[in-house]
Amino acid sequence: MEIRNIYIFFGYFFHANDILSLNRNDYTKTTMNRKILLILFLILLIVILGTSLFSVYVSIQTKRNLAYYSSEFDKMLLQVRNPTDNLEEGIDINLEAILDIYDSIEELTEEQEKYKTVFIDTSSKGYSRIDTDNGTFLISFVDAKRHLDGLKLVFSIGNPTSATYKGFKLNAVWGKEYIADEWLRKLDKKTQQKDSVVNPRDRIYAYEKWQESLNMKSESYLESLKPGNWNKVELIISPAKEDQLGYLKLSMETDVVSLKGGK
Repeated sequence: MEIRNIYIFFGYFFHANDILSLNRNDYTKTTMNRKILLILFLILLIVILGTSLFSVYVSIQTKRNLAYYSSEFDKMLLQVRNPTDNLEEGIDINLEAILDIYDSIEELTEEQEKYKTVFIDTSSKGYSRIDTDNGTFLISFVDAKRHLDGLKLVFSIGNPTSATYKGFKLNAVWGKEYIADEWLRKLDKKTQQKDSVVNPRDRIYAYEKWQESLNMKSESYLESLKPGNWNKVELIISPAKEDQLGYLKLSMETDVVSLKGGK
C-alpha cells in the first residue's frame, strides 16, 4: 500500500513539473511575440512619420517654387503687355521665357492640387480619386442629358470610408478642349504674323482667350454620402452643349462628418 502511495506521489510530482515547464514555455513565447509586435509597431511608426515629414517638405518646396514662378511670370507678362522702346528687341525672347515659366507653373499647380481637382473624361466609364480637406472619395462619370439650354450631368461618387458625410459641394469648370491651332485661327488677323512662324504673343493671347471662354458653377447638396456606397449625384450646368465637355474639371468640398457612436 505504501509503495503504491509512493508511486502516486511521484506521478503527481512529475506531472506538476511538466505543467510548470509548459507554462514557462508559453510565457517565453508570449514575451517574444510581444517584443516582435513592439518592434514591428515602432518600425511602422517610423515609416509613417518619415512619409509625413517628406510630404510636408515636398508641399513646402512646391509652394515656394510656385510662388517664385508666378512672380516671375507676372513681371515678364507686364513687360510684354506694356513694352518700352528698349524692350521691343527682346520681346520675343521674353515671350518664350514666359511660356516656359507658364508650363512650370502648370506642372507645379497640378502637383500641388493633385487629387484636389479631377479632370473628367466623359468618354470613359472609369473612376478617379478626388480628395477634400477631410476625406478621400472616388468619382465616376455616368451620363449627360440635355436640360433646357444646358446639360444634366450624372456622376457616381463613391465613399470608401465608414464615415457618413452630411452635405457636400461640387465645383465644376467646363468648356471646349484647348487646341492651340484652333484658337490661333480665331485671333484677329492683325495680331498674327504673315509667315508660318507663330508669334509667342499669339500663343499666350490664344490661351488667355480660351480660359475666358470656360464656364464655372458651384452646387451645394443636402444629401449624405453614405459609407461604403456609390452615391448618385446630378449636376445641371448651363449654358452647355455636348461638344463643350472636352474640358471638365471638378473639385469637391465636405464639411460635416458623422461616425458611428460619435456626434
